[in-house]
Amino acid sequence: MVDAFRVVWRGLRDVYDEMFMLMGVNSFTLLMCLPVVTIPPALAGAAFVAYRAARGLAFAPRDFWAGFRLYLWDSWKVAIPSLLGWFLLAMNLAFYSQQTDPYMRLLVILWAFVGFVWLAIQFYLFPLLVYQRDKSLRALFKNAAILAVSRPLFNLVLLGVVVLLAAGMVLSGVLAALFLFSVVSVIGAVALRYLLEPQDWDRRGEADEGEQQ
Repeated sequence: MVDAFRVVWRGLRDVYDEMFMLMGVNSFTLLMCLPVVTIPPALAGAAFVAYRAARGLAFAPRDFWAGFRLYLWDSWKVAIPSLLGWFLLAMNLAFYSQQTDPYMRLLVILWAFVGFVWLAIQFYLFPLLVYQRDKSLRALFKNAAILAVSRPLFNLVLLGVVVLLAAGMVLSGVLAALFLFSVVSVIGAVALRYLLEPQDWDRRGEADEGEQQ
């Protein structure tokens, strides 16, 4: 559980170290999220920059556009099943929450747990899209699912803190406009590195790209 706070702190420190660069990246991400069709590549562009920020590598706001173009189609390949999953989850939660049979309503707890796992999977998908060489849907979702369920307490605390941070920034308005996407993306990249590179996750200036099969 403490490790989740360490990851968040490291992510916030990385954002602070590159504050002005990441403000530009956040502005680009926010702008490209206004048209619905560019939301997935915008998130991929932010993840591309976050990968470098989490490793202490040099980057510039223009790298957002490099990631945007590089993952233009792959990001939508990830987004479509993700959206379908959220739709099915919402439908099941709505259906079982309206049941009068108390045993049927207990299934809401099961679907809420599925919702948590699905949220954790989503949290790791775009960092994995940048991190691993195999961009197939099967590999991305399989690895994201492994990360989501292998450390349930870590992910519960991590996602809880990230959601609270994001909610606070959204409520402030200004902080969301300046840092929301950058903060979430960098924490996601740091968390991925923590889970896949436990010996070196806090080391900066590592240029080699990892791979999880």
